[in-house]
Amino acid sequence: MKAVIVHAFTALFVFCVIYAMITDYSRLRIPNMVSIVLTLAFFPFALIVGPEAMPLLEHLGLAALIFALLFLCFAFGWMGGGDVKLAGAIMLWVGPSQGMNFVLLFAVLGGALGLGLWSLRLAMVQYPQIETVPGMAKFSGWARNGICPYALPIGAAGLIVAPALFARV
Repeated sequence: MKAVIVHAFTALFVFCVIYAMITDYSRLRIPNMVSIVLTLAFFPFALIVGPEAMPLLEHLGLAALIFALLFLCFAFGWMGGGDVKLAGAIMLWVGPSQGMNFVLLFAVLGGALGLGLWSLRLAMVQYPQIETVPGMAKFSGWARNGICPYALPIGAAGLIVAPALFARV
């Protein structure tokens, strides 16, 4: 029975993260409900799997730390508020066991996306016809306007570390 419950929470986690990525990609907005559901679902999950698998205070502390650090990025205009909430909610789940992997992956993937969009912006100056290439309209719009939907690297990092997270419970 416990395995079925763990699979249900795993599916919920994956669904929420993918939904956040899709909405940020399509609308440049992450619904607050995604972060709320992820955060609220963590607590019954942690109770079910027990403190040896999910030390609650450590998970809360790391999530608060990431949220606070990324809130500074939001305050300086480097990130959106939805991105900060999503990263904090995912960090609540990954905790100390996968936290460093999550942060490193998020940073590397976010840097790659940002560098790619910046490179595209520079290329569009020399080759404005890039914007007419099928499938490039959204990316060239982001590049032109200096927009980087961080839910894509945040979510990808969360999904990459999720198997290790859920395999240990």
